[in-house]
Amino acid sequence: MSLVQKYCTMYPQILSIITDAITIFYAILIEALPFIVLGVLISSFLSIFVKDKTILKLIPKNRFLGHITIAFFGMLFPVCECGNLPVARRLIAKGIKPSQAITFLLAAPVINPIVIISTYVAFSGIAKEIVILRVVASYLIAVVVGLVFSLYKNQGGLLKDKFIDYCSTESEIAVVGRIKDKVIRLTRLITNETINVFSALLLGSLIAAIIGSFSRTSVAAFAHSPLTAIIVMMVLAFIMTICSTVDAFVALGYVGIFPLSSILAFLVFGPMIDLRSLSIMSTTFKTKTLVMLVAMVTELVVIFSVGYSLFGR
Repeated sequence: MSLVQKYCTMYPQILSIITDAITIFYAILIEALPFIVLGVLISSFLSIFVKDKTILKLIPKNRFLGHITIAFFGMLFPVCECGNLPVARRLIAKGIKPSQAITFLLAAPVINPIVIISTYVAFSGIAKEIVILRVVASYLIAVVVGLVFSLYKNQGGLLKDKFIDYCSTESEIAVVGRIKDKVIRLTRLITNETINVFSALLLGSLIAAIIGSFSRTSVAAFAHSPLTAIIVMMVLAFIMTICSTVDAFVALGYVGIFPLSSILAFLVFGPMIDLRSLSIMSTTFKTKTLVMLVAMVTELVVIFSVGYSLFGR
């Protein structure tokens, strides 16, 4: 076969891959952008109008109780995972520990009313226990991982040096003063945070689109073994980078093909760890922190999902 013939044969496949990549890229951006904007707005208002002491009073000083409490903060900031990072950055600047911010980041995408309701609507007629198990697993994993990171005496060592310098200036923001000064400061914060987070979102979306365009083939062959099915669905969640507010409806498409234990893994792992969220978190946390984070979350999700396959269905 000549090169021209090979090219003609492969052209439709190449065109399909490129089309899929572009579609996925824009879908991720369109899905994430409103939540990024909402997260930036919330974080900026927190910085300007809420005193540090007000935030810190909500979190018990006890290490264990502090992580248990902050895991519920998603109820106060009902945005998906991509919008939580700006909020977490601001909370760190306000004085919470990085380990507590990690617990917040892992729990908030699921422990919020919008996601709980959407999961219930999707699975209430199929497997109601998925709703409870998703919330419980997400909460417990977030708290456990945060507590492990809290054992680090040098909490600043979990953060990028550049972000530590950023915190040292942003934490000095005054919440009193003239309205004009506050508006100027608010505008600057919104601009800086948008540039910081949106640039990472673009990179994560591009990577996810490229990888996702090559993975849109049948994966039903991997559904026979519960453990294999769990791992495959976690990989799909990592690549697909679906917002937690709608991922339950996407997961419905795999019911009947994959066991429910793997569906649960998809719903728990995806909001915590995916290409998009990792790229955004890399603006704040060191690479070694993220490697440890991914390793712990992966192990705990697998354990929880395998347990459900053994004792559930």
